[in-house]
Amino acid sequence: MMFTGADVSTVTGGALKSGAKRRCTGISTDTRTLRPGELFVPIVGERLDGHAFIEKAMERGACGCLSQPGQSPDVGDRVNVVVPDTLAALGDLAADHLAKLRTRVIGITGSNGKTSTKEMLAVMLGAYGNVTANPGNFNNLIGLPLTAFEVSDANDFAVLEMGMNRPGEIARLTEIAKPSVGLITSIAAAHLEGLISLDGVMWAKGELYCGLADDAVAVVNARDPQVVRAAEGIAAKTITVGSKDVDVAVEGIRRTGVAGFSATVNVRGKRYDLRLRAMGRHDVWNAALAVGALVALGLDPGPGLKALQKQTAGLGGRLTWKFSKAGVNVIDDSYNANPASMRAALTTLAEVAGADRKIAVLGDMLELGDGAPGFHEEIGALAADLDVHTLFVAGRFAADVAAGYLEDSVVVAADAAELVSKVTAMVRPGDWVLVKGSRGMRMERVVHALLPEDHTK
Repeated sequence: MMFTGADVSTVTGGALKSGAKRRCTGISTDTRTLRPGELFVPIVGERLDGHAFIEKAMERGACGCLSQPGQSPDVGDRVNVVVPDTLAALGDLAADHLAKLRTRVIGITGSNGKTSTKEMLAVMLGAYGNVTANPGNFNNLIGLPLTAFEVSDANDFAVLEMGMNRPGEIARLTEIAKPSVGLITSIAAAHLEGLISLDGVMWAKGELYCGLADDAVAVVNARDPQVVRAAEGIAAKTITVGSKDVDVAVEGIRRTGVAGFSATVNVRGKRYDLRLRAMGRHDVWNAALAVGALVALGLDPGPGLKALQKQTAGLGGRLTWKFSKAGVNVIDDSYNANPASMRAALTTLAEVAGADRKIAVLGDMLELGDGAPGFHEEIGALAADLDVHTLFVAGRFAADVAAGYLEDSVVVAADAAELVSKVTAMVRPGDWVLVKGSRGMRMERVVHALLPEDHTK
């Protein structure tokens, strides 16, 4: 990147106080990682106001800064542009940067599977050119713009994950990214505190489809009726993915060992082999959605599917299987949870464990609003139906999960830390142990205890 203070003023509509001709080489929101020559954008958060770090940014060699009215500092001859909202200005600068590139952008959102689908699609697109994608979970109104600034004309494709917990966020991210392909993996009960109902989730996620240009393509999960609803009446063209009467159909799904699947993908009559290193059956469908994105881009899926077949690394904390030195099978799905992903994880546990002893260590599913007790009770009932031998539950809604389970073999605790000693004392060689809960529950502490060889330095 290379831009001047005048460029910043023009793009953001901000008032230029100084540094019209001063050149900047990038953008940063964090003085700890800011590189000399970058423009510092102070973000106003719930706990910290980035304006307090402007002086530090100048000391580290920033070319200048943005600021909001009443908080504009004296930075000498460096760039100083005053804008109404620095977060909005950050997005405007990112949108302007992406619009100047030839890179084809794919936007992905969904209640479940968006990160896995992003990673699989990035691997597949590597067979056709240079690819970049959000690192980790840089998928919000700060992370996505920062990812966008790292995209260059050297990148043929940019796969951008989009996250949200309130209406309007996906619309804004779509406005910034202007994807040529938009993909919604699923729509399920999640973030209900801010979105109230499943319809609220549908409308919020559907902002991606609604924001696509007429010449863009929406990849539609035909197996999810809420995703189908979200695609109704949109201006963009559509590619449907499912099991029948669709553009991309999956046939003959077969589990190959504990952490593998094979299937056939039928793309408008042409068949391809899909081989996937994954534990959950749902990841076959995520891979199929990634194939749909390839088709939407006008690419033959063959090379991409071969690239995916070679991919063996899983995503940390997302349904990964490890065999501990103590002989315990640990399924780590501790990264996050909502009712749909919890059901998928428990079903996977039942599939792979077979007749062996099945243990589930579950934390709260957060941000579910008034319906949270009922959702948790349903998960307990499912665990009983799947013959989970022992259920460990922690958190505010632990009693609700236990009420649904209706078995004596349930252990209730306040949090994951309290569960650690109870779980480690009870498991034995040959057991299968699923660990899952929302991010705020920090269920990875249980995983660390079960797999100390992976987490000791």
